[in-house]
Amino acid sequence: MMVPHETYRFVKPKGSKTGDFVNVADPEALAACRAHCGNRDLQISAADWKKPDLSSPSRPWLYWRVTSYSIDLVRQVGLGILDYVPEHSAVPEPFIEVRYDGGGSSISKDTTGPSPGGRRSGLDGTGALTPAEIAVIVPPTVFDPPPTPLIPLINYRFARQMRENGIAVDIDIYAKDQQFLPLLNSINSVTGGHVISVSKRELLYLDGAGLLELSRQLRSDESAEDRHVPEAAVWFAQTLQEEESRQKWQSQLRQTLWKTGWQVPPCVRRLHWADLSEDEALEACRVIAGFYPFINAGEEEVWHHILQLERRHGIREPARLRFIIAFGSENPGFLGCNHPLLQKFCPATKCRFEDIYNDYVNPRLFT
Repeated sequence: MMVPHETYRFVKPKGSKTGDFVNVADPEALAACRAHCGNRDLQISAADWKKPDLSSPSRPWLYWRVTSYSIDLVRQVGLGILDYVPEHSAVPEPFIEVRYDGGGSSISKDTTGPSPGGRRSGLDGTGALTPAEIAVIVPPTVFDPPPTPLIPLINYRFARQMRENGIAVDIDIYAKDQQFLPLLNSINSVTGGHVISVSKRELLYLDGAGLLELSRQLRSDESAEDRHVPEAAVWFAQTLQEEESRQKWQSQLRQTLWKTGWQVPPCVRRLHWADLSEDEALEACRVIAGFYPFINAGEEEVWHHILQLERRHGIREPARLRFIIAFGSENPGFLGCNHPLLQKFCPATKCRFEDIYNDYVNPRLFT
């Protein structure tokens, strides 16, 4: 018998490139997928489809993540995300899900080592064999998105805003191959914990050990409310319009460059040899990973510049650099003359990019 309201999502083991479309409206189909994979380390796509076909209409989800070996540090950042999203998105808190993957350690000693997918400044604990992850999720029923490929960029820009406001959310997680979330009630094969939904109250009052203990037991799949919120839909429509305008500007700039011959602006060139802090070096990688595909440079050219930065600044995060390059190739662009890092290396004299940028932002009445 046909199950009504079919909704297909892609389910796969973590780290695998293969998986299956599953009709998540059919409990038996999802249960069969769990059984086939032993219900261990499963991930589910952060988008759903009307048919089990990538070319069919899809609805991406809004989500933000933080990863660290310390559960306590992940918990603190998760609370920051949960406070920030309702204030800046018109999505009420009851419609936001917080998902913990059952990993990490309850020891919260800070280190300087890298956090998988996270940042390298105090978001790592010791004593854990696998990192902890918290994902803050808004399903598409809440904000009613039209078909658009721009939601990963909207997620990314929202995450960057949080980082600018002191919330250490992961930002290098939005390339196409990374659009996955931990599947509720899947088992973490390292800790034995389950992927569970947690409430804000639990994040506030349970420490890392408490959250880890909470994940030992199965919980209901139902957590946040899942229905349409008109105010959230209005907010998203405005946000999407802003992103579409930004992409139109990028297209116009690119067309202008191709008419008269491309060039690398002085601010981008200076990133190759300037002395940069750790965070600046990673941001320089993001700028370069997006700019060189924008001028139609090949992948080898992009890697050449990124590896130079890696050697110069000792970044030592190959997985993160791969993610940065993948995202940049999927979302090429020039970040604009107002970008803080590019402003820092702007020459005293105007360049061609600045003239084009100013003409777009403040069009001349007479030419």
